[in-house]
Amino acid sequence: MPAIDEQENEGLAKSVMKNKAILFLVSTCVLIGFAWKISEDRIPQTELARAYFYPTLLDQSNDITSLTISQKKKSTSLSKQPPEWEVTNKDGFTANSRQVRQLILQIADLRIVEPKTSLVSHHKKLGLQEITTKGGSGTLITLSSKDGNLVSLIVGKKPAGTLSSQHYVRRSGEDETWLVQGKLDAPADPIKWTDSSIMSIDTKNIEEVTITRPKETAITITKKNAKEEFFSLNELPDGFRTKSEATLSSIGAILLNLRFNDVRSAKQVSNLKASQETTVRTFDQITIRMMDYEIGEKLFTKFIFGFPDGLPKEINAKFVTLAEKTSHWIYQIPGYKRRMIARQFSDLIEKISE
Repeated sequence: MPAIDEQENEGLAKSVMKNKAILFLVSTCVLIGFAWKISEDRIPQTELARAYFYPTLLDQSNDITSLTISQKKKSTSLSKQPPEWEVTNKDGFTANSRQVRQLILQIADLRIVEPKTSLVSHHKKLGLQEITTKGGSGTLITLSSKDGNLVSLIVGKKPAGTLSSQHYVRRSGEDETWLVQGKLDAPADPIKWTDSSIMSIDTKNIEEVTITRPKETAITITKKNAKEEFFSLNELPDGFRTKSEATLSSIGAILLNLRFNDVRSAKQVSNLKASQETTVRTFDQITIRMMDYEIGEKLFTKFIFGFPDGLPKEINAKFVTLAEKTSHWIYQIPGYKRRMIARQFSDLIEKISE
């Protein structure tokens, strides 16, 4: 009996060893197969991650003739009028062409990080709904050539917690969404595609400013020479004085660093009557008339330049350029500038206490 037990034990041990060897072999094969599968899966993903989102756009960039940026409540339409670009929905006002080219190159340079989801129900979470739908919060960018549409891209949210320039995007009309890498400077406000500077004339060069409105006392402030710091109020009634020299003199800075919040074609006021006229005269006797017109709830200003005879060429050239630049346009100036010339005569004076 003991001999039989020893043989059985020896056979059992061999059987266990054999099973372990088989299990090891199977496990090794499974791991090798799994590793191979991962490798196979990762190869196309790696190639995809290096790919441009619009691989042919750079070659087509010179063919682009129009660009639009649309959000729920704002939109910008740009068109190419060689060699420059114009803001179509601002009556063709000149656009910043360098800024337009920069956005085109940014879109051409977008690189795929990874595909996300093709479930339409997840578009809202990524900010990638169609902008015309309720709750649409993304930005739609389109680029077109004379032959048709080249890009129709919805740009959604940025990934939470990321410091890099990454965006969730979706080609309009497709369900698949993507995470892409690259900067996108695409404001939907058309004014942000323009140079909003109108002019800048230093206060020291201003001799006189006159403000007139129908049925109101005119305001005229003057300086005797360029060295004077403050303006004086003309026609000051007896027994009154100016409330504040600083407030009075701020009127003389109306053309200093003057920018616009909105711009339209001057044709829109060709048949309108001005509600206010502000005339600025420099020590060189150049006049700049600011004619204010009401369009809806907004006030727009047209600039009209007047030149004396015999003005030195270098001075004349600067103001002629300004006159040409502004002649076809009306501008909505910022509120703080508007308040400088909106005061009434009575706002500037006070009685002298006895």
